[in-house]
Amino acid sequence: MIRYDSTEQTPRPNFTLQHLLVMAGFYVFFAGAYTLTISLTWKFSWPLAYRTTIDYLLKGLYTLPVWYVVIYRMDKASIQAKVLAHIALCPVYIVAWFYSYYFVLDTLGLKGLSGSGRWWDVYIPLLVYTAQFALLHNYWYNQKLRFQREQTFDLKEMFLKSEVSALKAQINPHFLFNTLNSISASVPLELENTRNMVAKLADIFRYVLMASQKELVLLKEEVDFIKNYLDLEKERFGERLHTDYAIDEAALAVAIPPMLLQPLVENSVKHGISPSIEGGSISLEIEVVDASLQIRIIDDGVATPDSFPKNAFSQGIGLKNTALRLEKLYQTQLTVDFNSPQGLIVQFSIPLANPIAYETSNHY
Repeated sequence: MIRYDSTEQTPRPNFTLQHLLVMAGFYVFFAGAYTLTISLTWKFSWPLAYRTTIDYLLKGLYTLPVWYVVIYRMDKASIQAKVLAHIALCPVYIVAWFYSYYFVLDTLGLKGLSGSGRWWDVYIPLLVYTAQFALLHNYWYNQKLRFQREQTFDLKEMFLKSEVSALKAQINPHFLFNTLNSISASVPLELENTRNMVAKLADIFRYVLMASQKELVLLKEEVDFIKNYLDLEKERFGERLHTDYAIDEAALAVAIPPMLLQPLVENSVKHGISPSIEGGSISLEIEVVDASLQIRIIDDGVATPDSFPKNAFSQGIGLKNTALRLEKLYQTQLTVDFNSPQGLIVQFSIPLANPIAYETSNHY
């Protein structure tokens, strides 16, 4: 499976070196403060420095898996779930640190606390655990806020560019529609197929204009647009192109961003079917599964694991733009599987919690 991924475009911040440096800074500060406090109370000694270094290195080491699980992997979990995870992991953290710390001290011939003094080796790790994760959760939350602001800005910028592009394309569209209707009317009745092609072309231009003015359309409208688009492509390819549709009726009333499917369908026609001498077929499958809309575009074109370009998601406009829209709008990913014996299966899902669009008017 090929899954769209980018270090700059993900649904959440990445677990980066910067985060590790923040944690390292936390431990350097606490280790220094601990050493300074003991030195001022008693007297500085190198065994103390060695013990402190071993102590906080091990604390930092055991913090990493807890941080990764609770903060990063459980990023979308509820606060209650994270608290329960900390309650379960904190004793494990302390026990693991305690035994490994005294094992290292015994191995190096260093002395630690003894007797009732070892209770400090429970209290201090508990204090450090609580303080560090309070700070780390706060740091991660601020990182997410900054990341989401950047995502929102990128999304607004993308919409603005789309609107500008649409404005550039809207050179008297009514003149275009009226001209196409005039051409259709002038075609002799015996050339009914030509009349239908002109009518479908007018519908395509009309939908594209409408889509440039709306953020959501009904899936039914998008599917009708795709069918008109593929019908015109079938006129060009003849018997080399076959189409098939398996669409759940319940899905047709769901609202989706306009022009979401067309780049993917066009990609299948252009890069899958067109290069093949024998041609092939394209299937559009849409179904409602649980609380999501599952969409698959399947072709049996020329694509194989060896021939599929490695930079398809970074250079291919259709795949790249659709993947970015899905990530920014729904935090879901576009995936590409290889069909057997050849071809592609492009699929994604949309949560059904999005609002239902109203039926758009056919008057423009």
